[in-house]
Amino acid sequence: MIQKAIEKINAEVQKAPNDVYRAKVGEYIIDHILTDKDAEKVLDEGKTLEKAMTDVQEKALKEAQGDAMVKKAVIEQTEVFGWAMKYFGLQDVESINPKTAAEKPKGKTAEKALSLSLDDFF
Repeated sequence: MIQKAIEKINAEVQKAPNDVYRAKVGEYIIDHILTDKDAEKVLDEGKTLEKAMTDVQEKALKEAQGDAMVKKAVIEQTEVFGWAMKYFGLQDVESINPKTAAEKPKGKTAEKALSLSLDDFF
């Protein structure tokens, strides 16, 4: 079942091979399909990577304060991945709540931000 879920996400990534955002989110989702229960959630016919990306886009627009003139937002990559994980119903506490994760000591590892142009989604 896990293999089928991975194949589903891979197929969706391949529909838009030049979309680096879709590829990164798809890869992250694949890396977090660890159990048959996770695979079932990803295999849900109503859940697609395309819809997950739309959900991420909508949340990014809200982060840009809903200003129709603003077409860019800087969002922590853990937050973007967390939105996609939450869409599929997968658990990843650090991604879903990046503020809590940021409070945890990270050693010398710095948190990276993912800069998105919302035009890339259209």
